[in-house]
Amino acid sequence: MVKESIHTTTEMSEPTIPTVFTLKNSIWIHIITWGGYMLLSTLIFTEVTAMKNLIFKNVISALLYAIPVYVNIYYFLPRYFMKGQYVKYYSIISLLVVLIVPIIAYLQYLILSSTDSTLYYEYFSIAHYSSILITATMIIIISTSVGHTFNAIRTTQLQRELKNYKLEAELKFLKTQVNPHFLFNSLNNIYSLAVTESKDAAPAILKLSDMMRYMLYESRGNKVPLDKEIGYLRSYIELQKLKTANEQQIQFTIEGNVTGVMIEPMLFIPFFENSFKHGNVIDTDQGWLKSILRLEKNKLHFYIANSVTHEKRNKDAVGGIGLENVRKRLDLLYPKGKHEMHIELLPDSFTVDLKLQLS
Repeated sequence: MVKESIHTTTEMSEPTIPTVFTLKNSIWIHIITWGGYMLLSTLIFTEVTAMKNLIFKNVISALLYAIPVYVNIYYFLPRYFMKGQYVKYYSIISLLVVLIVPIIAYLQYLILSSTDSTLYYEYFSIAHYSSILITATMIIIISTSVGHTFNAIRTTQLQRELKNYKLEAELKFLKTQVNPHFLFNSLNNIYSLAVTESKDAAPAILKLSDMMRYMLYESRGNKVPLDKEIGYLRSYIELQKLKTANEQQIQFTIEGNVTGVMIEPMLFIPFFENSFKHGNVIDTDQGWLKSILRLEKNKLHFYIANSVTHEKRNKDAVGGIGLENVRKRLDLLYPKGKHEMHIELLPDSFTVDLKLQLS
C-alpha cells in the first residue's frame, strides 16, 4: 500500500519597504498634534502672560519648532534612522538640537519683542536656552517616535498589498494553467469520437462549447456560485461518459443545500481530470469512479475515488499537472487551518479526501 497525506500551507516572504508617512495622508494628525502643543502651552503659562500675547507667542513658537520637526521626519528619519544608521542619526539630531536653540531664541526675539515686555537679555538667558533645549528635545523625540510608528504602519500596509498582489497574480497564473489542460484532454476525447464517426461527436462539441463559455466568462471572478460549478463538473462527466458504455460506474453525488454558496472556480475539475486520465474508469468494464460533494454549514467535504490498474498505478496514478496545480491553489486560497487534503494510493484505487473551511 502506498499512502500520501498532504497538509499544504504556503509561507510567502514579506519584503521590507522603507517609507515615512506623508503630510497628505495624515493631515489631521499634524493639526491635532500642533493644536495640542499650543493648547498645553497656553494652559501652563496662562497666569504669566496676557492671553492675547500668549496665544500669539505659542503660534510663533510652534511654527519655529515645526521646522526641525519636519526636517527630522522627512529627511533625517528616512535617510538614516529607517536604514538602521542609528549612531549617525542620533549624532546629527543631537547637533541639530544644539544648533537650533540660539536660532529659535533669536527668531523669537525678532518676532515677539515688539509685543512682549520681556527684556532683551532674557531671550538669551541660560534659563530660556534651557527651556528651548528641553522643548526641542522632547518634540524631536516625539516626532521620531510618531514618524517611526507611522512608517511601521505604512510598511505593514504596503507589505500586505504586495502580498495580496502576488497571491492574486499567482492565482491568475494557476487558473490559466487549468483551462488549457482541460481543453487539451477534452479535444483528445472528441477527436476519438470523430475518428470513429460517432453520432455523439457533434453533441460533445456543443457541450464543450458551453463549458468553454463558462470557463472564459462566468468563472473570471474570484468566486462563482457553487451550483454553477457543480453544473460545469456534471457537464465534464457527461462528456467523459461518451467514451464508455458503462455509465453506471461513474457516480457524482451532491449532499446538502448548495444554493447561494460561493466557491473559487475550477477548484475541483483537476481531481476529475486526474481520475479519468490516470485511472481505468473508461478503459474497462470494471473501471469505476465515485465522488461526493457534501456541504454542512460553512464546511465543504469533497471526496473522489477511482479504480486504477497495476500498469497505470505504477506509471502515473498520482501524477499530472492538475493535482500539483490544485495543491498550489489550496495553499494560496485556504492557508493553514482552512483546508485539509489526504491522498491515498492503493493497489486498485486512488482516493482524494478534501475538506475546506468556507468563509
